[in-house]
Amino acid sequence: LPLITLISGLTAPEVHALASTPDSALQIADDTHHILTRSHDYVLLALVLVSIALLVINYFRIKSQKALQESEQRFQALAERSVVGISIVQDGVYRFVNPCLAEMFGYHQADLIGKKGPADFVHPDDRPGVEASMRKRILGEEDFAHYEVRMVNKQGETRFVEVFGSRMTYQG
Repeated sequence: LPLITLISGLTAPEVHALASTPDSALQIADDTHHILTRSHDYVLLALVLVSIALLVINYFRIKSQKALQESEQRFQALAERSVVGISIVQDGVYRFVNPCLAEMFGYHQADLIGKKGPADFVHPDDRPGVEASMRKRILGEEDFAHYEVRMVNKQGETRFVEVFGSRMTYQG
């Protein structure tokens, strides 16, 4: 009875009065059934559409995560096996160094990542030029840099190295 009152807009006494004859009771029940069926169909349709949308979103999320993971694995494999030194520098500190670069400096990767940066190895006479080049890239004045610089390794040996550097977004 409360459900019929809510849907039909009739008060409880009106429903009781109408329900006193068999024909009117059937009419109210029939109207209420159509309203409920229509409402129920819209709710089901909405749920189906939301479910489909969530499945599509999840599919593309998984697909993009897989593509990102594959890209990271390709970079890792390439960088780890490279015969040239590769690094990622953020805030003046190495965030990534490959084995070749670590070996050039006489260190293990773990001794460099998050602990040291290029300034720790650049020959003192070459620091102003290297710092200027890095600052230009950070500020977006220069996208790419190519220069030769002297680096000093752990054993104190000075080596000339050719640097190719560019700006990139790293971890967001």
